[in-house]
Amino acid sequence: MVTVTQLACFRCLVEEKSVTEAAQRLCVTQPAVSQQLRLLTETLGCRLFHRRGREFQLTQEGQFVYEKAKGILFQLDGLEDELRSRGRDVVGKVRIGSGQVAAKTVVADAVHDMSVEYPDVSFSLCETNSVNLPELILSSRIDLGVGILAENRRGLRTERLLTGRLLLVCSRQSKLSSRKSMSRSELKALNLIRHSREDMARGIAYELYGEDEMGSKFQLEAMNTETIMSYVQRDLGVALASSYTIEWLRPSGIATVELAEETDIPWGVMSDASLPMAKAAKVFVNKLRQMFATPAAAEAIAPRRSGAARQGRGQ
Repeated sequence: MVTVTQLACFRCLVEEKSVTEAAQRLCVTQPAVSQQLRLLTETLGCRLFHRRGREFQLTQEGQFVYEKAKGILFQLDGLEDELRSRGRDVVGKVRIGSGQVAAKTVVADAVHDMSVEYPDVSFSLCETNSVNLPELILSSRIDLGVGILAENRRGLRTERLLTGRLLLVCSRQSKLSSRKSMSRSELKALNLIRHSREDMARGIAYELYGEDEMGSKFQLEAMNTETIMSYVQRDLGVALASSYTIEWLRPSGIATVELAEETDIPWGVMSDASLPMAKAAKVFVNKLRQMFATPAAAEAIAPRRSGAARQGRGQ
């Protein structure tokens, strides 16, 4: 008979692609994981995966078992919370992954509002770049990813809440601040401050310059948008950023320039399409949905930031 322990070991192996890493995640020994995997294979009577050197590949049977294991374990993990949530109560834990700017602004607002209304719900936050969210979701490390949407990624359930534009951001001291728009070809003459991790802005930079010239065309590299803005404010360079990021941060002393060739940036919520969404997670998504229900509501998000941030807009 297949056991929950065997399924848990197999799911961790698939997501970690290593028996050692799976054992660490489960807080057990490596031989214990190997034994459970062997018992699972013997019980099911089929090969679940192939390993060639460091490459790990599931068989068709293995992919089927993995999807089933995720669903079974998800249901078991949430059984107690689901039972308590059958009435009006909402309980449980929501594991959120978010881009760094959203984590400090709109996600923080939604968590606060939900915590007041549903005190029996707890949260964990993984602050990361949006490009990492799909893998964190599909490896069951987070329940919801909030950020730039990977709309064509297989296995993801996505809901678009906003569509932003990519803007050029410069200091008000810069000669560029008087420009209303700029073409992508003109951007080639600029030394952009780039994100050190892959995102939509950096992807466009690759498109403009080509990978071979990336190093020579950038004078600075930073991990997040807030750091980049601090250099832009000092007129140490220009950068690309989404319109909603600028609205949420409201950095002082900067100007924005439209790009003639518009680039839409979809932003919203992602989750694992193969799993049902827990009640607490559904309520959290609904909180975000309400925040961006209308264009006017979306514009009203930024003033909820601190007074200092609002004042900075006019400086």
